[in-house]
Amino acid sequence: MVTALDTHYARALADAVMGPNSGLSPAQASLELRAATDLFQLSPDLQKCLLSPAVPRAQKEALVAKLAAEMKVHRLMSNFLRLLVHHRRVGQVHNVRLEFERIIDERTGYQRAEIASATALSEDQKKEVVSALEQTSGHKLRPHFKTDPSLLGGVVARLASKEYDGSLKGRLETLRRKLRTA
Repeated sequence: MVTALDTHYARALADAVMGPNSGLSPAQASLELRAATDLFQLSPDLQKCLLSPAVPRAQKEALVAKLAAEMKVHRLMSNFLRLLVHHRRVGQVHNVRLEFERIIDERTGYQRAEIASATALSEDQKKEVVSALEQTSGHKLRPHFKTDPSLLGGVVARLASKEYDGSLKGRLETLRRKLRTA
């Protein structure tokens, strides 16, 4: 769950990235933040070190600076990661990343779309679905695809508060309701 504090840090990063002469594109910032999040989450030893009160804050910051240099992240992202460590927020880096991506999408005019299908879609099918949804919604979309075998067939797309249900499961449910009311 994203908290107000996560939003605060994400908004500060978005402001810095979108600022004049930042030298870091929103897309690159998102990739670097995702890589850092993955590194922190996939290494239990690193997580323990960064979250432990027994390790001095200066050592944690030095470690993150060294990791950032090895990953070749932009100085702005390196400073942000050290800031999270300094303020003992490294445990929230995943939520900060999610909120950062949402804020960047909002500021750049994209709308997030969660698209579920019964089976994995081919690249052509994905393009066709995204194109149809963009025409229907009137927004540029940032699609996130997943599979959900319970749909039986077809696609369900969620854009903000709207849901477009073109699944076999949805059609069967609609038919069931009509039969009950008849």
